[in-house]
Amino acid sequence: SSRLGLRRPSSQTASSCSELMFHTRDSGAMDDITIGPISPEYCQLVAETFDYGGFEGAEAIARHQITTFTSGCVFDKEGNPLSWVCGTQSGESNFGFTLPEHRRKGYY
Repeated sequence: SSRLGLRRPSSQTASSCSELMFHTRDSGAMDDITIGPISPEYCQLVAETFDYGGFEGAEAIARHQITTFTSGCVFDKEGNPLSWVCGTQSGESNFGFTLPEHRRKGYY
């Protein structure tokens, strides 16, 4: 297994997550995941997992971040999000989260 396997987004998703890169310690694990922008359909999940979420309006803020700024997401074979991060207008990372059962895999 390689120490670090890097993969850039495909040209199809490059405009949405051109600067975001996810890595994994085992390059073979890349066959089980895909990388692309997170979709607005996951706004509720993003808002619920955000440390400062859980308030009225959190989902609207998550939707704004996802639809306006750069984002990146690791998806499993079925297209379910495992790990994600959104950018901000100043280029910071925001709303970054990895589902507990997928942590320590180097996704985010």
